[in-house]
Amino acid sequence: MAANFTHSKLALWTTAFAAESVAIIVGNAVTIAIFWEKRSTLNRTRFFLINLSVADLFIGVGVMEDIVCFALRYKNDACKVTQKTNVADAIFGMASLSFLVVIALERLYAVTFPLRHRTTATKTYLFVIGTTWTVSAMLIIITYPIFSYFAVYILLQPIVISTYTATCLIIITAAYLTIFIYSKKRVPRVELNREQNHNKLTKTLFIVTLLSLITWTPHGIANVMRFTTHDVEGEVYLAGQFCRLANSYVNPIVYCLRMPEFRERLINLFAFKRRNKDASGLQNQLAIAESMDPDCPVLLSFTWLDAT
Repeated sequence: MAANFTHSKLALWTTAFAAESVAIIVGNAVTIAIFWEKRSTLNRTRFFLINLSVADLFIGVGVMEDIVCFALRYKNDACKVTQKTNVADAIFGMASLSFLVVIALERLYAVTFPLRHRTTATKTYLFVIGTTWTVSAMLIIITYPIFSYFAVYILLQPIVISTYTATCLIIITAAYLTIFIYSKKRVPRVELNREQNHNKLTKTLFIVTLLSLITWTPHGIANVMRFTTHDVEGEVYLAGQFCRLANSYVNPIVYCLRMPEFRERLINLFAFKRRNKDASGLQNQLAIAESMDPDCPVLLSFTWLDAT
């Protein structure tokens, strides 16, 4: 089907993936910067969010190579974005989904065992982070060469990816259903303010996960269709990929809407850039004034004075 792409469809898909890639890179880069700057004051759950953003960021970077291949498919048949998934992109994709599972399980642990959760060592979080990256990488590094060696890549790769995706989504769904049940039970030993903060964070992460379920499901369906129809380059698969990639840039939007500290820091970041721009403009005016004849009267233009 890919061979039947018209130039207009080719341009449409390329533009769509390019815009998505830019949104992913910019959104997650800002997220990492904000969370990392506030890492000393944030709770340890944000460690997982930082790593989730790192995985999503590199997914966006990987899309750039795919865009080039897709745009050049008429000139180079060996470069096909939808026929062979880049190994690195697959690793980061699995890591992104795996961290969603970890976040769901961590929230479940925080709700069901709040006192134990509070005393969990930071090194435990770091161990879980390292394990998540390792498992995600090994899943791809081990299976892909085997599939390629036995020439069963096109046959088994969609099955393995779809099975892993479905398993992760089932675990996430079960975790949040359990959280919903436990959230109805008040734990008297936990301080009210701390409990409210936990509930708010849990709701935020539930929204993130729900959006992930929505965006990953079409990708899983598209993979199944690849296996049943043997159409590995069709528009259905591209649409599934587009939905999956959307998962990587919706998270910063949710953080901005649901986390006051994130939103405040984001506003301050842009306000700081604007103040620097205004200060730079004022310095340029002063420099021009100093270079003029000192006996000549100087009138500096200030927009806020003109407005009055």
